[in-house]
Amino acid sequence: MRSPLVIRRRNGTVPEQSRARSLRGNKLYLVVVGYFAFVIALFMAYQRIPPPETYVVGVLLLGVVIAPPLRFVKDWIPFFVLLLSYQFMRGAVPHLTTKVNIHPLIDADRVLFDGHLPVISLQEWFYTPGVTRVLDVVLTFIYIIHFGLPLIFAFLLWVKNRVEFRNFALTLLALSYAAFVTCLLYPAMPPWMAAEQGYIPHVYRIVDITAANWFTGNSLPSLVWLFGPNPVAAMPSLHAAYPTLILIYSVKTFGRRGWFFLPYALLVWFGVVYLGHHYVIDVIAGLAYAALAFLAVRWILQRRSAGRRAKVPAADLRRPDHVPVTTASIGRVGELGGQTRAESGSAAAVELTGLADISAG
Repeated sequence: MRSPLVIRRRNGTVPEQSRARSLRGNKLYLVVVGYFAFVIALFMAYQRIPPPETYVVGVLLLGVVIAPPLRFVKDWIPFFVLLLSYQFMRGAVPHLTTKVNIHPLIDADRVLFDGHLPVISLQEWFYTPGVTRVLDVVLTFIYIIHFGLPLIFAFLLWVKNRVEFRNFALTLLALSYAAFVTCLLYPAMPPWMAAEQGYIPHVYRIVDITAANWFTGNSLPSLVWLFGPNPVAAMPSLHAAYPTLILIYSVKTFGRRGWFFLPYALLVWFGVVYLGHHYVIDVIAGLAYAALAFLAVRWILQRRSAGRRAKVPAADLRRPDHVPVTTASIGRVGELGGQTRAESGSAAAVELTGLADISAG
């Protein structure tokens, strides 16, 4: 595998150009996070629910400002079209299916928790009917805005690394459409609906109750909401899958700082069960779908990259204008560079790292 050739100063100082690029990137992160934090806070202050288009418009505005428009269109328009198409298509699932699965999910949770249903137990422990707690408001808001979070994170990736953005976008689309096919072939009834039909004890629809009591402002119109959600899409839980995928890419891209997102993911995994919209088995399935989508897309991209390298004709490597780089030749360049610096009186030293032997054919 070819290693990059990196030139650094011996004293370890960072070149001014790299430092300026790093500062610019940090400022862009602050602008992106600050914008979306302001929008969410504004909706919270006016007790309104932000529609999905809020995040799309925000990404469009920021993207056009900080990058050439053609680059933004090339990277984002296919992603927008496919993701919004999924949002529109999922509302058609109830009209395409006649059988809904009920008991397998209930039985799975009872097997996992010694005959108990966590959705019932959590509401008995933490929910007080007729009282709107801070926990209910926070979890309801997080539940409602879950579609916007992947867009925000995708934009952060796009600012940092366009390759990672494209990988994340492909994985998110693969995850979404895999869930859509699953819901189409295996529609599953959520706990609140199962309780309404008498299959399990009473489950409070905390999202609806909290939204009616707290989000009293007029919501902005939304094209996505016109198509309506899919009420029989409990398996797998995309509310659990999306934060899982974001957590995976956060750690992959930002290293240890990526674990900062873990508390949010834990809150979502807890919230979707507590709110009465999913069983624990749905959450487990969502985590598994996210992990499998990540591994599948990475495997496909690696195979594609390997195939491209294999197609490079060997003759291209023997062309006269193709000069092989070897350790000896790099050493010779270092000697010549040292002579030049000596002649000019420069005392700076250059350290060559990441050297690799590269075969000429």
